Amino acid sequence: MDGMKRAVAALAVLLLLAACREAKSPADRRLDEIARVYRHGDTSQAVTQLKEFVRTYPTHDLGWTILGHAYEDLDQDRNAADSYRRALALNPKRAEAETGMGILARKRGDDEEAMRRYRHATELNPKYAQVWSSMAVLALRRGEDKEALRYAEKAWELDDEDPAIAANLAIVYHYNGNTAKRDELTGKAKDLGYQKIDRLQEIYRGEMTIRK
Repeated sequence: MDGMKRAVAALAVLLLLAACREAKSPADRRLDEIARVYRHGDTSQAVTQLKEFVRTYPTHDLGWTILGHAYEDLDQDRNAADSYRRALALNPKRAEAETGMGILARKRGDDEEAMRRYRHATELNPKYAQVWSSMAVLALRRGEDKEALRYAEKAWELDDEDPAIAANLAIVYHYNGNTAKRDELTGKAKDLGYQKIDRLQEIYRGEMTIRK
């Protein structure tokens, strides 16, 4: 898969899920600050801050997970895998890190390993919307359009404020021939701040595909 197709296949980018607590620790407050940098798109700066964070808090599995996400965004996949492994060694139930390992497997073309990781992540946390969206992307790659629809709608049911999940569902509706729902979800993705509406339109016009 070439770079542009891979970028579209990676629409289900994992979003940061900092734990909500009544009284956050200093580590969690610092991670929230870094999360804002990351969400605003300064990924390289976020990596720098996250590396310092895990040096300061080496047993913080969510910190390692988010560092893995940031590395993956920069296509530094070896570093991403190392970070996810550290997170899972600290907390084998960290579904976000397991999902990240699935995304890396998908990027290197190992669909079976990717789906195994994703399914395991749903067992660890069935309410983690992003893994269901990632499963939808992979199912589309494999031509399993009905399964992709089930996964994508599940993701949207769990989180209807994530622009990438809305965009993924729009793509799934497109491949299932439901243009009315496709256009509705495209509008929702745009309203939520999705930045790659032009990519969606290219898929709809047949100029780009996420098929293998």
